[in-house]
Amino acid sequence: RPTPKLPPPPAPAAPGGGPALSDLEKLDVAFGAALAARADTLGEAFLGIDTHRTGFLSCDEMAAALTRCGVQATPAEAKALCALYDLNDDQKISYAEFAARVRHRTRQYSAHLHRQQDDLLAAAAAP
Repeated sequence: RPTPKLPPPPAPAAPGGGPALSDLEKLDVAFGAALAARADTLGEAFLGIDTHRTGFLSCDEMAAALTRCGVQATPAEAKALCALYDLNDDQKISYAEFAARVRHRTRQYSAHLHRQQDDLLAAAAAP
């Protein structure tokens, strides 16, 4: 069984302390916060995205979920976000991959989630 790929560690510290987030990481955090506001559990969030009911998430479903959640993303950003969640590069996101990415994101960016959540949500909602 191949070892899942994980994203690289956060970028060097930004002014004001803490690691800087890339645009993709900011998108991921904003998407996670938007999903958490709409669903009580990871399973519920996953099922809300899996509109085709295949048991896997496609990039089209992820892009549509971003839009439904009010998170603005270009097609290229949505594709990059899918790649971040697709740990085994099979062009679909299983529940296990989805849950692993959410857990990893929460651990990796917990300081940002506490310190910058309002800023990230405001930036994601801005026109």
